[in-house]
Amino acid sequence: LYGGNSSNEGQLLVKYDNTWTTVHSDHFSTKNQAVVCRQLGFRHGGEKFSKKSIYKNSPFWLILKCNGKEQNVGQCNSIKTQPFSPFDRGVSVFIKCYEESDPELQMTVSLEGDGKVIVHRQGKTWEICSSRWSDYQGNSLWDDVTATTVCRMLNKSNGTAKHLPFASQEFQVTANNIQQVYCPRGASHLGDCFYGRLDFENSMLSPWAPGNCNEAVMHSTYRGGVQCSN
Repeated sequence: LYGGNSSNEGQLLVKYDNTWTTVHSDHFSTKNQAVVCRQLGFRHGGEKFSKKSIYKNSPFWLILKCNGKEQNVGQCNSIKTQPFSPFDRGVSVFIKCYEESDPELQMTVSLEGDGKVIVHRQGKTWEICSSRWSDYQGNSLWDDVTATTVCRMLNKSNGTAKHLPFASQEFQVTANNIQQVYCPRGASHLGDCFYGRLDFENSMLSPWAPGNCNEAVMHSTYRGGVQCSN
């Protein structure tokens, strides 16, 4: 991780053919991010965002697609190169891998009557998006594995994901919504999960900045809920 304020954050560079290479944010999922933080030796979750590259010596873009289970990026099932374009200089991947002192490790959760998950972080609350736009392949990342992580925070053993219809006339861009969250199997706290944004226009913002759950069809969106069991 290059150019960050500490060793756990910065621009993602990958050594490819013995050359340090910048990584394109196009289709860079939260599962990719999990592999990067794991390879770097970090034990918790993290977050990703995009902005203009600060590394000037990369000969091309690297495009990564991982399933989240790999131990290093060299094991990812798709690693491709892409020539630079003058139109995409602002789409480099930046990553922060969480450490014990980060606020995400102190997050708590509560459930509303219908099972909707409310995440409490630094005195504010977030809901979780669960629409079909949750990842770039059209699969919702709000699944039973992530639901189980929430239930473990509530001292339950297992969780089943619920996709709760949400219809609102409010301007959702002002709401605190977790747009993308991926929890590796076995995670017992949301601080061990990985976060990103959906909307490409605001991909330079933190995953914790306000945003829509479904910028394409705002009236047909869903929120993440759980059914916990022992």
